[in-house]
Amino acid sequence: MLEEVSSQSSGGASSTVRASRPDTRLVTVGSIIRLTRDGDVVWGTGVNGKSKDLPFERRVLDIRSVRGPRTRAWLMSKGFVVPEIFGDPGLLTARYAASIPAWEKSCNDVLVVPNLHDYVGFKKAYEAEFEVLNPQSPLEECIARIRAANFVAGSSLHGVCLADAFGVPARLISPGTEPAFKYEDYFLGTGRSVPRVARSVGEALSYGGAPSPDFDAERLRAAFPYELWECEPG
Repeated sequence: MLEEVSSQSSGGASSTVRASRPDTRLVTVGSIIRLTRDGDVVWGTGVNGKSKDLPFERRVLDIRSVRGPRTRAWLMSKGFVVPEIFGDPGLLTARYAASIPAWEKSCNDVLVVPNLHDYVGFKKAYEAEFEVLNPQSPLEECIARIRAANFVAGSSLHGVCLADAFGVPARLISPGTEPAFKYEDYFLGTGRSVPRVARSVGEALSYGGAPSPDFDAERLRAAFPYELWECEPG
């Protein structure tokens, strides 16, 4: 599931590592800053443009990284200390996706990945010509299908993010309801200016893929709170 994916952990450790701070939540991925509460650790999440102008009650947060500079500026305007470490954690997916089965390529190598709110409209408009991925499909299926594509076009931020992670050319299509804030935050957080946004799949293909991300993946990975699970960076 690509839309507003979050990991709010209260110690969800595997059988090989155990939580050393089981009452501490890790809040990561997606535009979910508003879901935080006192004591949370924040790694790579961002602000949702739909709610950025709403009141935000002060809370104690351990912020390790954020999605991009716009989220950082917003948090700092609220009085938080925010390191200048950017990047959506979805960009690290390729490093840990070896166990996900490959998806067989179809004869159509363009994959359309809409935002959740755009899915019905995109499906109606494009399914006769292109594969359209339901962003509420199981996460492993989403990853496998994006990895197998030769080009990704759509309004799903994490569709574009996962395409970037696997080196698949991608172009953002204007979302129907989502504000531009989170998309701009993502691109600026990966060393790019905001690329030209397409209005259709055809226009996305004519523009081609956006420039590749240029950010410090190892710095983002090192900012992960490994101590919450008593494990070493890996």
